[in-house]
Amino acid sequence: MNDTKHLNFIDDLANKLKPVNVNWSAEKRTCFWFIIHCTWMALLMFAIKPFRYPLVHESHVFQFVFEATLFLVGLVFTGYFCFLSFVPGAIKSNKIKLSLIPVLFLIILFLYKIIFPSNTYSNWGWVENYITMRSFCEFEIMLYSLIPLAHIYYLIKKSIFINNKWTFICAVLSSSLIPAFIMHFACAYNYTHILIFHIGTTILMTLVATPVLFKIYKKSQ
Repeated sequence: MNDTKHLNFIDDLANKLKPVNVNWSAEKRTCFWFIIHCTWMALLMFAIKPFRYPLVHESHVFQFVFEATLFLVGLVFTGYFCFLSFVPGAIKSNKIKLSLIPVLFLIILFLYKIIFPSNTYSNWGWVENYITMRSFCEFEIMLYSLIPLAHIYYLIKKSIFINNKWTFICAVLSSSLIPAFIMHFACAYNYTHILIFHIGTTILMTLVATPVLFKIYKKSQ
């Protein structure tokens, strides 16, 4: 009799169990996050002010495509490592630092172009014409990055993840790199300008927003 009650009790508990929703994989989260935020930012930037006229010609230039690809790889890597850290044991914190390599390489590339300038682009005559096309590009990058950053923070609050600062560094950096990546198509093509106002803004956002985001998260736990 006791055995029967015990089995009935277990069956009753089993019947009350609800299916658990499986979180998206890091790959799916990264793709969705990248596509949705790139789309609305590109549309908003274009609505505020059209992109550079020589954009059609630039798309056939290897140098420009290479630079844009580095931006893309940098934001995808940092975003992917951030989402991957939601899974306990999926990655060690020291390996998250590897996601910063594309960004570091991008900085080195533009520094090289500034120190050893090339006449390839200046001969086309549109560097000077479009150098002030977007007067407040650095503020645009800061403002636009807040929405994907809030998106990631919301997921961080709802997901299980490795609690370390590198996760937040990747979150802020990847969120800032999305508008910086689109700004490469929408703002002046000048290496010094790009390094200071586009890449420099992403670094500034990372340095300022990361400790703030980390403190907010710690207080909410």
